[in-house]
Amino acid sequence: MPFRLMKSRFLGRIVASAVIAAAPWSLASAQTDVVPASAWHSAAPYPNCPCPAPIQAAPGSPWMPGAESTTPAAPGTTPTPPSAATPDLNPNPNPATPENAAETPSGQDFNFGGSQGLASGAGTFTSPGGYLDDAIPQTMFRLRYEARYGINEFDRAQYMYGTWRELGFHLHPLLNNGTLQGTFIDTKARGSQIFATQLDDQTVSAYMEVALDKRLSVFANVPERFVHFRGTVEDDAEDQNPKSLDQKLFPETGKEVPGAKLDTGGLSDIDFGFKYALIARADNRYVTFQFRTYSPTGDPGLGQGTGHWSVEPSLLLFQRLTDRLVLQGQLTDWVPISAGPGAGNVITYGAGLGYDVFKSCKLRVTPVAEFVGWTVLNGTEAFDGTIPGSTVETGTPINGAANTATVLNANGLTLPGDHGATNASGDTIINAKIGVRTYFGEAQDVYTSATATR
Repeated sequence: MPFRLMKSRFLGRIVASAVIAAAPWSLASAQTDVVPASAWHSAAPYPNCPCPAPIQAAPGSPWMPGAESTTPAAPGTTPTPPSAATPDLNPNPNPATPENAAETPSGQDFNFGGSQGLASGAGTFTSPGGYLDDAIPQTMFRLRYEARYGINEFDRAQYMYGTWRELGFHLHPLLNNGTLQGTFIDTKARGSQIFATQLDDQTVSAYMEVALDKRLSVFANVPERFVHFRGTVEDDAEDQNPKSLDQKLFPETGKEVPGAKLDTGGLSDIDFGFKYALIARADNRYVTFQFRTYSPTGDPGLGQGTGHWSVEPSLLLFQRLTDRLVLQGQLTDWVPISAGPGAGNVITYGAGLGYDVFKSCKLRVTPVAEFVGWTVLNGTEAFDGTIPGSTVETGTPINGAANTATVLNANGLTLPGDHGATNASGDTIINAKIGVRTYFGEAQDVYTSATATR
């Protein structure tokens, strides 16, 4: 179950000030839960209520039509309807001031206005979602803990882990929907020496985002990953897990990693990037472009990363539907760089709703439902299992024991008959994530969620 927490405004200001003063350029050049939490903001939403409060949508918004109103009249006189109101002969010359910030005409989304500028963040504008990225540029600090269990195709498209290292030693069969398609070798395979039929991991990450102005922010995320390989298979008899001994005909003694570890922990792949709000209606709608880069700082052989650079452009949405209901959306393309043929593009798409079931001056409780999908466009995933048409042969003894292995004779080639690669194109995973975000005061919140996967 993911668990997410946001630290206080005070801690966030200290961290942000240090980042800005010491190395303002480092965020742009350095490379699923404690999850996105409230931003800090310079003043409470209302003078006598120093905590998150609901935002009323902009009058005349196509999503939130304003109620009819009348101009106040002196006692005993007839109120003036809106259409007959006396025009303002001295309109506010500054379109960004609070008097008319919420009256941005339709079609002028790029003319940002608002009484609470997001350069320092505004807690009431924070998106409630936990997994979907926040479309609102803001200054914030976040701690996140995320636990995932029962991961099977762990090296699929090299999205989460590097390609199983065995697939880089020699030719292997390549399957497509269970049928032999050809041969496969990934000479850039840098992943784990161990093949896991089930893998569990936990990640603790620290995320810092700094708003440079009302539209633009930069961010960096530093994760620590702990990995547990289960149901393992290893090629070298000396490195075998005694509970799943599976000697093969193709031992690559000189290429193996002696003493492969079943449980590892360490720095994972650091990511960094920026957000820019293409559409920014202060309290109603954001459409934001985000660009994230992942650097290969984690050791892929220990399961701490992918072993290659990758980039991830995204389009993010925040839309307030009512004073209590918020819609979020995300569309992302993950693109591997300088990776082997086992890697491939992965499209992520999702939407979520958050609804304030309780709100007061000191507390706001928002249940959140998010649905997120991943579709693999190309790439491979490792498999361990007998291929139809393969035979069992006895090879050279290893450490005094006969090395029996399953082999496949294909077009004059002798290939392993019990492991290889399969085409991952078109693989799709859908997650339903149900959580609750609880806001405390004006600049802190906690998010917890659970995930169901299909």
